Amino acid sequence: MIEEIRYLDCCLPDYFQGYAGVTLAVPVWAGMTYAELRQGIDDDSNAADHGIDDWSGFDAALAELFGSVKPDDAADIAADLEPEPDDYDGESVYAYFGIVQA
Repeated sequence: MIEEIRYLDCCLPDYFQGYAGVTLAVPVWAGMTYAELRQGIDDDSNAADHGIDDWSGFDAALAELFGSVKPDDAADIAADLEPEPDDYDGESVYAYFGIVQA
């Protein structure tokens, strides 16, 4: 059972220091909303990809993580990102979230 989802870091993949548990990586961009961020976490929460048999508690943990924000608000973790130019072909910045299991 999932007890908590923790925000770990927002950075390029090469700079992520890792996490001992299951990690969800969500691409982020300038102007991203909390609704888009939450959808990204949902999209990356395939149990088969992470070897977790019991995803019960995931929805409650996700609600707890985003409980105090409005879906259309700009996501704070993406607020400092520069808009990517049209010809940008580099790596995406990711927000990393750790799954805490009971």
